[in-house]
Amino acid sequence: MAQAAWLEGADPGNAPDDALGDARLEHVERLAQAYLDIQYQALMAGERELRAGQLDVVHPTRVATRRYRSVLREIRGLLDPSSATVLDEGLRWYARLLGDVRDVQVLQDTLDDELDTLPDETVTRAARAQADAYLARRLEAASGRLREGLDKRRYVKLSDLAGQWHGGMPFLGDLHPSSPEALTFLHRAERRFQRRLDAAVAAGRPDLLMHEARKSGKRARYVAEMASPALGERADETIRRMTAFQNELGTRQDRAVARDALAELAAEPAAHRDGTAVVFDALRDRLSR
Repeated sequence: MAQAAWLEGADPGNAPDDALGDARLEHVERLAQAYLDIQYQALMAGERELRAGQLDVVHPTRVATRRYRSVLREIRGLLDPSSATVLDEGLRWYARLLGDVRDVQVLQDTLDDELDTLPDETVTRAARAQADAYLARRLEAASGRLREGLDKRRYVKLSDLAGQWHGGMPFLGDLHPSSPEALTFLHRAERRFQRRLDAAVAAGRPDLLMHEARKSGKRARYVAEMASPALGERADETIRRMTAFQNELGTRQDRAVARDALAELAAEPAAHRDGTAVVFDALRDRLSR
């Protein structure tokens, strides 16, 4: 993976004239309102399903919070700061509740895949049973916190404020010809990602810094999604590149989380009683390669 060459061939200052798109969408305010309206609808649909006990919507609902926060933070200078801060903090809190559940779901898939590679022996079956019980405890705790969160006053305030923004975002002024173009925000998000990626590569690609670069890449991708109706292929190219980068680093992050979980499993009393510690240690070593 290259460093500064990552954006080579995608000069944000050299967009074609038609990249600004339809005049109805030439202002970033309109693009943001349209994009965040979609995320709001996803959040409300997710809430209904979560209240019905459908945890399969955790992932798309969490992604909606990320998309919302990414664009909100990128255009923060155009918004009423007090309202934007309250909404951002509320979404961060809600995203953390959703993330705790999603992390267990992803961990389940990762451990299942690793255990499936082992011979069907008594010790393997015991290891799988131990892992399933461990994951069930974590999922119950995380989903319980999420259910409680949906009933908290804090969530009501978040939902109400998001609904107000759905009716009209609190921009500091009316639309005017000098409003920043979407390309300005996309360029800034791309450069932020590039700086974080360069820093991670220069430091030897430690997991923490690569994860920060991945998060910055997601933000750039979501800004590109917002800008796509105006910028067309210029934004779509960023979406493709950032998605590929996220997929690559997502696997790396999943493996790092799985290694930590396997260490916890190997340290449980049952692992020494049933001999499964050897299985978990072997899987952890394999994921470290």
